[in-house]
Amino acid sequence: MVHVLGNHEMMNAMMDWRYVTPGDVASFGGAHERRDAMSLHGWLGTEWMQHYQVTTHVDLLPAADMPLYPTHRASFVHGGVTPAFADMGVDAMNDVGHTLLEKSLARRGHLSKAEHALWSSDGPFWFRGYAQDPAKVACTMADQARSSLGVYALIMGHTPQFSGIRTRCDGRVYLIDTGLSRAYGGRPSALDVSSRRWGPCVVSTFSAVDLSGAYHTLHHAWQCPYLRLGRRLRTT
Repeated sequence: MVHVLGNHEMMNAMMDWRYVTPGDVASFGGAHERRDAMSLHGWLGTEWMQHYQVTTHVDLLPAADMPLYPTHRASFVHGGVTPAFADMGVDAMNDVGHTLLEKSLARRGHLSKAEHALWSSDGPFWFRGYAQDPAKVACTMADQARSSLGVYALIMGHTPQFSGIRTRCDGRVYLIDTGLSRAYGGRPSALDVSSRRWGPCVVSTFSAVDLSGAYHTLHHAWQCPYLRLGRRLRTT
């Protein structure tokens, strides 16, 4: 299982409680206990430091199933990875995010330029361009970011889609925040990605799943090794 940090985890680590309800504070036993839990050595702070990261990319079919050829990969992040941060690379983003989280939980140390940038509105915790920008702008950015990251699809949350999971850019971008929290009143849903071999090819199916368990297919993607490199990825 992969755990991805969102803006609200970081806000709590930074002691920014503007969205915290009195009931949430009470559930910890009080403000002091809540702060302690979200400190560098508290139970939540320890969990975040050990098991959470800013972003990751995942092979959609285990390499053992396709030993000779590459398979589809997807990038996961809370907000969105712009081309500039994609050029920075996954490891560097996670390293900077780790130091930002550590300083925030420890409540000491000045943030570096890279840490400020990571936490900015264009950083991976907050960026909403893939959800809100015009298609031409968003998809041009998505193509650049995908190329730098070496992935087929960008998958993100942060910007609620109250009508359900949304896909853009011919199945290359997935917006999977559907306002599940009671504060938003959205619909419970999930993105299911199923990949399988089809002869020498890999086919990946991206589907939205609702509370009843019904599947709505959003996109099919094929990758065949016998195609030229520039045409290896095909969609239907």
